[in-house]
Amino acid sequence: VVSFDSKIRVHSDFTSDRDQLRSAILETRNGGSTRLYDAVQEVITKYLNPIQGRKAIVLYTDGVDTSSHRATDRSTLELVEESDVLVFPIEYER
Repeated sequence: VVSFDSKIRVHSDFTSDRDQLRSAILETRNGGSTRLYDAVQEVITKYLNPIQGRKAIVLYTDGVDTSSHRATDRSTLELVEESDVLVFPIEYER
């Protein structure tokens, strides 16, 4: 479970412990800016690329990147395609 605004925060590593996941999800908060592309890049490169087999991201976001420093929309799409990661975006309105 990872949240992102002006910072990217890891709230929980991979686990099947539902209580831990629930607690991690409840820790997340939204903030002012959004580093959407940087967050997706970090999750794929640091956490998902080393894993063999099927991989997916459930991305809950307003869909507007306002402050990524390292990644762009194009570089993020290319990375997702190269990594063979399924991304399930869930959009919410602010």
